[in-house]
Amino acid sequence: MRDRLNLLVDAREAGPALAAAITTAQRSIDLQMLTFEGDRVGRYFADLLIQRAQEGVQVRVLIDYFTRMVLSDVMVIPGWVFSGDVRREYRETRRMMEGLRSGGAAVRMTNRPGRDLRRILWRNHKKMVIVDKRVAFLGGTNLSEHNFAWHDLMVRLEGNLASRLGRDFERTWNGRMDLCPPRTAGESRFLGNTSQIRDAVSVLIERAEREVILESPYTGGWIMKRLADAARRGVRVSVIVPARNNFPFFSYLHSWYGARYSRTGLSLYRYDGHEGMTHLKALLADDTAVVGSSNFSMHFLEESALITRDRKFVAELMERVFERDIGISRK
Repeated sequence: MRDRLNLLVDAREAGPALAAAITTAQRSIDLQMLTFEGDRVGRYFADLLIQRAQEGVQVRVLIDYFTRMVLSDVMVIPGWVFSGDVRREYRETRRMMEGLRSGGAAVRMTNRPGRDLRRILWRNHKKMVIVDKRVAFLGGTNLSEHNFAWHDLMVRLEGNLASRLGRDFERTWNGRMDLCPPRTAGESRFLGNTSQIRDAVSVLIERAEREVILESPYTGGWIMKRLADAARRGVRVSVIVPARNNFPFFSYLHSWYGARYSRTGLSLYRYDGHEGMTHLKALLADDTAVVGSSNFSMHFLEESALITRDRKFVAELMERVFERDIGISRK
């Protein structure tokens, strides 16, 4: 079956598309998120999933334990002491999860930290929805009000790629850590592991001849170094980051990157739309695009990405995302 890709920019497009797919599911809905919060957006999708489960559709929900530790970008433990809003949202999120289970959905949590505090950093950062094993969504949007307010994207997939996402979900659901080998035939392939993504992106940047554009809120040092190397050899390199990052540390880090690589020819843009916050993760290297959950860094260890040379998709990504975002950004 030929792969079909549809770009969904921001929650105004991704939200209705996700809701429509869930509403029309015939057999199964598999949903995986880093966070699924008990606010207006989370409860809306939870109610849809409960309704479908009660209508006989198999519903499985995978949520990372991160959603127990951080709500609306606030750590739960100190937030519990100082913020009534955090306490309220924590209770609403627990109530929502219990409602999903009692309503017929199967719910599992990934990466419980246990007694080893180092495991707090080991997160499953994937955001995927697979419907009837034939339609899937992949990208950077979590199910929460503040995530829906940010600039982001999802991709709707049909065909063999949707089946690949389904197999990746199945591995995580069953607690398996082995890799889902990438499919190399055709214009597009799915990668379900951070090391696979890093290797593939490194090759794309090293082979780029004309232009590389990166948009990410939390970039890693390894990719900035490779982008600077590309700029030194004459490739036009642009990096788009939030003007007002939800994690201020990264604003300082991006300023440091900008100063360090300013003489390479690399252009750093600060995105001013959506109150300054882009949560979008995408890269373009000549005629190849990479989109998904990966911030192109190593602080999250379980990621997913789509690499594609689909001409229509690449052209639309360039026009509707990169060109527009650079146009409303400042250096």
